[in-house]
Amino acid sequence: MRTIIGICALIGMFFVLAGTVFSAQDKTAASAPLCPVMGGPIDKGMSIDYRGGKLYFCCKGCISKFKANEAKYAALANLQLVATGQTRQVACPLTGGKLDPQQVLKVSGIKVAFCCGACPIKVAKAGAAEQLQMIFGKGFEKGFVVKKK
Repeated sequence: MRTIIGICALIGMFFVLAGTVFSAQDKTAASAPLCPVMGGPIDKGMSIDYRGGKLYFCCKGCISKFKANEAKYAALANLQLVATGQTRQVACPLTGGKLDPQQVLKVSGIKVAFCCGACPIKVAKAGAAEQLQMIFGKGFEKGFVVKKK
């Protein structure tokens, strides 16, 4: 009997620790903005003005690559604006409709609100790359505005 209780206690501790690790990873993903070109850590000294905010890169080479093909990196750039707190969500990124605070889904580490229960279900069914494009690519214009300085 003692062995069974001990095993159950160990299993319970494993799940508590695993939950703590995954929780910490979620916070890191949402709070650590990445270079939209290379995907690495940003250098706050390497930035350009973008959509009324600041977009950060890891190096000068990435700034050149971004400027040469903004459309290719737009979703990741918009994601960085959201991750750095330079935007606020004003509407559903899929429909442009009024936000329902009960309809929230994490997309690329960011909590995103929607207008109804159908929108987060549609996004959840998509793969990660498609989700990024749905919310921070096509949906950015409908759902987010850059905060005024």
